[in-house]
Amino acid sequence: MKEGLSLTLKNIGILLFYAAYTLVKLFYFQIMPYALHFLIDIAALSMTYMMVQPVWIKTFRRLRKWVTYAITGIAMAICGLWTIEHYCLFGSQLGIELYYIPIVLATLFLSTAAGLIVTGLSNLILLLVKILAGSFQAEYLIEMCLNILFTGLLVYLIRNVVSLRDQVANKQHVLLQNSRDLVIGINREGIIDVCNASMLQFLGATRADISQQYFWEVEEKLGAHESQAVKAIFSLLYAEKAEAVKELEIAKGGKSYTFSVNAYHFKDDGFINGRTLVLSDLTERKEMERELEKQATEDKLTGLHNRGYFEAKFKEETLRSERYHHQLSLILIDLDHFKQINDQYGHLAGDAVLRETAQFIRSHVRETDSTARYGGEEFVILLPETGEEEAMEVARRIHQGLADLFIEHDGKEIRVSASLGVVTSESSFDLSELLGLADKALYHSKKCGRNQITTASSLREDETHLEIKA
Repeated sequence: MKEGLSLTLKNIGILLFYAAYTLVKLFYFQIMPYALHFLIDIAALSMTYMMVQPVWIKTFRRLRKWVTYAITGIAMAICGLWTIEHYCLFGSQLGIELYYIPIVLATLFLSTAAGLIVTGLSNLILLLVKILAGSFQAEYLIEMCLNILFTGLLVYLIRNVVSLRDQVANKQHVLLQNSRDLVIGINREGIIDVCNASMLQFLGATRADISQQYFWEVEEKLGAHESQAVKAIFSLLYAEKAEAVKELEIAKGGKSYTFSVNAYHFKDDGFINGRTLVLSDLTERKEMERELEKQATEDKLTGLHNRGYFEAKFKEETLRSERYHHQLSLILIDLDHFKQINDQYGHLAGDAVLRETAQFIRSHVRETDSTARYGGEEFVILLPETGEEEAMEVARRIHQGLADLFIEHDGKEIRVSASLGVVTSESSFDLSELLGLADKALYHSKKCGRNQITTASSLREDETHLEIKA
């Protein structure tokens, strides 16, 4: 929005400049001195190439080539006007020709043919002005032919230098073509001039599909097959601030890729930006980092979080509970007679029981709850923003579900049960203290016959009742 407003204001300023230039020429055409005419025309040419061209290129992004034609046409008009002023008003004194400027720039920015066309038109305008200002002379034709020959040689030399520069650049591109990084770039007109083998392979395209074509045409053509990947890459390719994006995640072919992003902006001949985008594949490294993080936070056997992660998560949740004065609950779960399962069915069966139990518990808690294997056959659930009544509902659901659970292993059905301890707090959030209370409640469940639930608050009530009775 801000960039659009800025471009609009700049375009208004450009139009006002050309309007002022035209008015000055109309009203003061015959009374301005030679030097002032020359300075005004030079200022208009400078404005056209230094200011107008970059602004119009950004305004009409997909019409870069036509904008360049328009700029060259404006320059031709200014040079033609200067030629008329020179010969009609001041004769042949201090002859300074400006048409070399559009010739050189048409050659650089467009092509050899464009440079030769501008050369021919410029000399034709010069010939007509001379004839209209005086009379026809045969030497004018000879002079025009010599000028065309000389300027044509200049156009050829310029294009030859550009070609040699491109050859040097192509040699430098050998490293890019063989790089494992994904590289793609556009020139000043929006034409893709760099695309290495790695990028072609990733996009599923051939060099003929991409090379020397406008990037928006390629985007539309490839986007029909891999829209997400193509859109992500091409939006960065033309983004004004692509360097602000450090990492890019792309989903392609059912797989997720992660790339580091490096965008290089170039100014061709100081006028129009060209860009090259380099994407370095970080997928393997990111997967390794995720795997290491998983190993550091996950219990290998059950897939639940481990004790260390649970304790870190508890600290995070207690800070939130203290700030907003919310309740927090813990449920401690211990499988009954687990040693007997190991002794009767074997340790592999015991592992299967732990895995099935963990999966069952995880499927019966909320996404905001945290479940961990706290040791051996003991599991713990952290329930943020949960009171005792809600925690008991969760505990009953898990308790009943485990009692109804049949675990198959090696053709045998294994039944399990669990004892649970529940504790809720809304003021004190010390992990050791809460786990101690939950453990006491769990011990009470086991002591009273196992396969039941006890809350820490019920134990406190019993202790208070006994103290009063005593």
